[in-house]
Amino acid sequence: MVIPLSVLQPQQRVFVKLQQRYGFCDGAGWRTVPVCKSLTSSIPLTSAQEPVSAVSSAVCCVVPCYNVASSCGEIVRDAASYAHHIIAIDDGSTDGTGEVLRAVAAELNGRVIVRSFPANRGKGEALLEGFRYALENLSFEVLVTLDSDRQHRPADIQKLAHACMQEHSDLVIGTRIKGLEMIPFKSRIGNMLAYWLLQMFYPRVPADTQSGYRAFSRSFVHEILSTVQGGRYETELSMLLLALEKHRKITTVPIPTIYFGNNRSSHFHPVADSLRIYRLFRRARGIYSKQASVTN
Repeated sequence: MVIPLSVLQPQQRVFVKLQQRYGFCDGAGWRTVPVCKSLTSSIPLTSAQEPVSAVSSAVCCVVPCYNVASSCGEIVRDAASYAHHIIAIDDGSTDGTGEVLRAVAAELNGRVIVRSFPANRGKGEALLEGFRYALENLSFEVLVTLDSDRQHRPADIQKLAHACMQEHSDLVIGTRIKGLEMIPFKSRIGNMLAYWLLQMFYPRVPADTQSGYRAFSRSFVHEILSTVQGGRYETELSMLLLALEKHRKITTVPIPTIYFGNNRSSHFHPVADSLRIYRLFRRARGIYSKQASVTN
């Protein structure tokens, strides 16, 4: 379909939906496209040029990246519209992800910091590296983590950060709004296992335990770094366990469910990573039980 330029001329951006083999993407599939007003010779306003809102000046984002060269640049650019600093971690990628991130960092004049691992260490190690850098070098009130494979909309950064600040929460989890039945099978396994284990000991555990879209208070980031050890996907569960055990305030915020190609880009391995989650839970329960005994 061809749309006359005159229709789009007054607009700075339009929203389009991607057509896939089996029909439209869900509601989260809307994408932003800048409109070039060539007749007035003005420069289109892109996400990198948009003004940073008042809430974003207190927000820092950590984006772990592993072999996501096709998507990480777009995610980091968009995130820069909603957070003052973006820390992108190249977790030993072999597909040019690091080059893409460094190019975006050069565009955004110091607001994007790229940290690189020579070899893959896992998502948990990447997150903790970002946490460490933020705490040591940046001024922020809220730290938001989001994935780099388009599963998370950067536009929701403000929603999580606002909930963290307004409700004085230590951990805000973006909960996928279409229900766990919409999560692809290989990701659903880890979520079901973690929720089943945690719910037996912590009745207030959120249903979506594996969502990587989260906001953390600065004080909780500090506690995480002094307590949680790095790893892969189980590290995010460690953070949740710490919040539950220490009675930190946890809030949930609904976010859209976005999966491209049945989540083929995910590096979650159902068997290996589920076993890591189970071993972590047993080890953590043993540690916290000993601490409780000593306290009593």
